[in-house]
Amino acid sequence: MILNPGVWTVSGSWRATTDSALVHFSGECIVTDQQEDRYAIDIEAKTETSVRYEFGVWMARNETGLYDMTIMGPQIDLIGTAKLDSVPHLALLSDKEGLNQLATTLFTMPEVLGARGFLKHGVEMFTFEIAIKPKHIEVQGENIVPFRRRPQT
Repeated sequence: MILNPGVWTVSGSWRATTDSALVHFSGECIVTDQQEDRYAIDIEAKTETSVRYEFGVWMARNETGLYDMTIMGPQIDLIGTAKLDSVPHLALLSDKEGLNQLATTLFTMPEVLGARGFLKHGVEMFTFEIAIKPKHIEVQGENIVPFRRRPQT
């Protein structure tokens, strides 16, 4: 899996496939390794109009070598399967009634991970793109020396 445990920043956009107006969002996700081949991801994102989205993603390798995947939150409840050990990294999820469906791929780009896909919500179809970067936390302490270039004199 290419999304390692840690804190990541997310940013991206989505839009209805029948519209060109993008909705931008940004936020943070925390990836934890629950036990061997089991992962939990807590995601908190906010749109440019301050609408908040919070949901969790749980993944566990099953006996066939794929991952069982669940996405749950106040606005979403999807289950499905993902292929995460080799490229292309793909996931297909739906709700129990099959009215809402999500297809996405996770891929690497220079300095970021990307996710791109489609969400079918009833009769509406949306497309989305997400950039995922590790969050760099500055560590401070008496025995830590920052490596910064000195100004030229």
